[in-house]
Amino acid sequence: MKKISRSKKVISSKNKKEIPVWIKVISVYYFIIAFFSIIAGVYILAFKQFSLLILEDYGLPIASPGMLAGIGVLVVAIGAFYVFVGKNLWNGKNWARIATILICSLGVLYSLANLFYGELGGIFFILIDGFIVGYLVFNKDVKKAFS
Repeated sequence: MKKISRSKKVISSKNKKEIPVWIKVISVYYFIIAFFSIIAGVYILAFKQFSLLILEDYGLPIASPGMLAGIGVLVVAIGAFYVFVGKNLWNGKNWARIATILICSLGVLYSLANLFYGELGGIFFILIDGFIVGYLVFNKDVKKAFS
């Protein structure tokens, strides 16, 4: 009987990109956002009537439970998008880095706008999103990892 040997391709560590630790931290941050978005969307879908009452208390009257269901589906889809971006950022995909820069830039603008309405909690998100944008745009290790 002949022995058949199978050659295995060995991927050297030189070919594999090193992803900086802060990229992993940002990915985990995105996974946390995704988790809460999906939970919120499912909650809206499961408890439409109660969600309508809560939104009305905050001055956001929604016309119908069907409209609220659409909002719930949208929130779940946003959560799924965050999972997708977080996973690909973790894996070093450049498009995910660009998407993260865009999302966080919009987050900074949104938080700045909310500051004009007295929402001081926006300062926290300005700092976080601003750090993420600055890190992803200007850090040399990030540029090297995503090149």
